[in-house]
Amino acid sequence: METIYGWLQNAAFFIIFMTAVLNCLPDLKYRRSVRFFLGLVLLIVIASPLLQLFGGEGDLSDRISIAKIRQEAFENKDTMLWAQGIQEQYLWRAYETEIEQQVRELLTEHKIEALEVKAVLKKQENPDEPPGLASLSIRAARQDATLYRSEETQEKEAFAAELEKLRQELADVYQVDMAKITIRQE
Repeated sequence: METIYGWLQNAAFFIIFMTAVLNCLPDLKYRRSVRFFLGLVLLIVIASPLLQLFGGEGDLSDRISIAKIRQEAFENKDTMLWAQGIQEQYLWRAYETEIEQQVRELLTEHKIEALEVKAVLKKQENPDEPPGLASLSIRAARQDATLYRSEETQEKEAFAAELEKLRQELADVYQVDMAKITIRQE
């Protein structure tokens, strides 16, 4: 009778402990893993008198170890996928930054001041293809200012024509529709 009382006491204590631990966990991702592990330990606590009686205690602990290893492998896979997602975000931002830098250099070659350049990439349907340009937004100004007001209108028209040529050149270089490239003249 004392053995059964001790066994019930251990099971009840462990269930209370398990509930307290699960309620203290802030993240559901961790809660699932801890619940799995604590459930296995609870099975051992409940089944230990029966296993001692039949001599199968070592076999159960081996199976529990294998199950724990499988659970950890599954969690590692989730962590790897999460890390790949972050890595992909950094790569996308690096692509966008590189395109923005290339556009700034092209504007400098044309003696145009780049006030702001913003490139946005889009995912391709085929994952093997590099990302495409979804939009390119540029704010530009002329580097050399006009001295005379009478020439200002002609200068603005010439600058607008130059920006349109530049827009066509960018569309050719990045193989994107011209409608996705906007250049604002300041």
